[in-house]
Amino acid sequence: MGRPPMHSSSSQLRACLNCQKRKSRCQPSVNGPGPCSYCARVGKDCSFVNPPDRTRLTRKNLDAIEQRCNRLEALIRSLHPGMDIDVALANLEAGQEVIRRTEQESDDDSPEHEEPAHEYEWSEPSLPPDFDCQNDEAGAMDGMATLNSLDAGYLGSSSGANLLQEIASMLPELAASNSPATSHGKSPSQTHKSKASLDPPNLANESLTSYLIDAYFLFYNVSYPILHERSFRQKLAARGMRRAKSSWNIIYYLVLAIGHWISTSDKHHAVSRFYTAARNALSIHMLESGSLETVQALLLMGNYLQKMDKPNTGYQFIGIAYKMALGLGMHRETPNLEDNVGLERRRQLFWVLYCFDSGFNITTGRPPYAQEGIIDTAIPRNVDDKDLEPTMPVPPEVNTPTTLSAVIAQAELAKHANSLYLEYLTAKTANTKVEYQVAETIEQTLTDWRQRLPQYFTSVDVPVWFTGPRAVVLWKEQNLRIILWRGSKRSHPYLPNKTNAETRCLDAAMQSINDITTFCSENEGILHLGIVWYATYFLFQAALVLEASYLDREAHDKLDNETTDWRMMVYKAQSCLVTFSSRSRSAKRCLEVLELINRRAETAANTRRTVLTVPELVEEAPIALQTPVLDTETSQIPVDLQTLGDGDLSMGAWRLNDDGSDPTMRMILDNTPWGYLDNTPMDTLFSDWFPQDTFEG
Repeated sequence: MGRPPMHSSSSQLRACLNCQKRKSRCQPSVNGPGPCSYCARVGKDCSFVNPPDRTRLTRKNLDAIEQRCNRLEALIRSLHPGMDIDVALANLEAGQEVIRRTEQESDDDSPEHEEPAHEYEWSEPSLPPDFDCQNDEAGAMDGMATLNSLDAGYLGSSSGANLLQEIASMLPELAASNSPATSHGKSPSQTHKSKASLDPPNLANESLTSYLIDAYFLFYNVSYPILHERSFRQKLAARGMRRAKSSWNIIYYLVLAIGHWISTSDKHHAVSRFYTAARNALSIHMLESGSLETVQALLLMGNYLQKMDKPNTGYQFIGIAYKMALGLGMHRETPNLEDNVGLERRRQLFWVLYCFDSGFNITTGRPPYAQEGIIDTAIPRNVDDKDLEPTMPVPPEVNTPTTLSAVIAQAELAKHANSLYLEYLTAKTANTKVEYQVAETIEQTLTDWRQRLPQYFTSVDVPVWFTGPRAVVLWKEQNLRIILWRGSKRSHPYLPNKTNAETRCLDAAMQSINDITTFCSENEGILHLGIVWYATYFLFQAALVLEASYLDREAHDKLDNETTDWRMMVYKAQSCLVTFSSRSRSAKRCLEVLELINRRAETAANTRRTVLTVPELVEEAPIALQTPVLDTETSQIPVDLQTLGDGDLSMGAWRLNDDGSDPTMRMILDNTPWGYLDNTPMDTLFSDWFPQDTFEG
């Protein structure tokens, strides 16, 4: 570096760096430009640094700088309203992260930043990493679409919320004591503020991630083979070469999130740092191209969010995945392609997506995406491909359970389910019900499906890992029978002696409860949270059907041995939910709902009996007065349920001991508009089950 120019205010040159360190006079070379005499003598590099520019310390300059600082502080506060600037400066000096995300990021187009203007708009913001689910009072969503609220999105007539509203209409006391507490559209983002995003390298150590990956493939992938285990582990070994925002990184983080959820309890999985990492890896650029990997990522995200009780967000991701799959032509068999393992895995992924779409639509009561006539993709074959490469030929099918066995059965069932659901929605839209003979034909297809199942769906000699996926598939079929007969006309138009639709529906509900409770009591050791989630959903649906019919019979004073059986099956379902409640928020909430219904129904029954008894006592004065005796078999709560509660279940003021989890009971108690159902007839699904003359003596 050359010698610096001479300052106008001084005839002295600045000293070189070496002379500055020695604090000695820097003598320029007598030979002109070049190193100073000291550097030339000792052979060091003679270098100079230009003097820093300094602002003169005047009042005018100080005022200008102060005004600039004020404007900069105002700018920072407008960009980060919740930031404490003094704390941020202290963090900067300490080398810590300065800007923390204090509110929901605005670079996405989610509706949570605007107040919803329509009753079906919804908001499901992410919870912060330090969110305390034990103390939070805000209502959460319900992934089972059963405990609806004013912020639940559209829930159709096949959803559990519809049935629960019907039960509310039968219990005026329950309706009167639970009026809407908050106006629609309050964004949860007003309560929960998003904190700093997690640094992915700090997610977990290697042993923990290995455990969670094993849990994912052992418990989840055997039901829904979205990923091929060997391929995943091979990519995992090379994932350092991947971009930060790639579909595969999202898959990786979601595998950890699902593995963590399925191997623990809801209490310990309220806010997942693995999901946070997956969400942070999302990019709009993912939608600018289509790939099987992106479909896998969207599919995992959608199903995980449903399990985390964000059904609308999950519904959106499943929808995007389905649209992308159609764009990739996954719904059609591609001609002139070699039938290898890679093509078979493409079929597997499509049918998993098909099953998710079918189940999600029925759960929420929304119209289906899939149209049967446009799909010709073959059902996957039951092959053992765990050690095969995509370019290898497809091996012969085997007659033993594989990771594909459950989804093959589910795919066939989902095709029948979509046909059933289409008839159901068509009738509902026309304000009628499915014709009895049509329902009978559809039920026969379900019976034929069950009879065609491979022998390992009924054999006791199967691998332990297969018993859970097998049971869930069979529970789904039983649930379809309940939906079918609930939505059909009561009697056959020409053969009135056939078993009526109500009886068939209730028989299916009791069979469903019996199958689920028997399985859970005999297989307690394998009841991971994935199985518990489905068991809770199907138990609660079946119990609500029995409760609705019981309440109607009780209101018409037509209780008999049959209704006693219904009530005992409900108690059986409750007992099973008690065992789930320590691990599953869903089970605890559903259990509390059934307890509340039972106690309110008991109060209503006592009131009716008192009113009916008074005139009889006046007319028969000589007879000794007797206190009305309740039917202990139908009204007494089992001991194990009496000792359950953390909350006060008294008649005067029912309070929920809310831990902020879901499916959220608070949606029913605070948000569901029970009152508007008080004077309305039952849902048209039940309108012709109970004609007025049915209960006349």
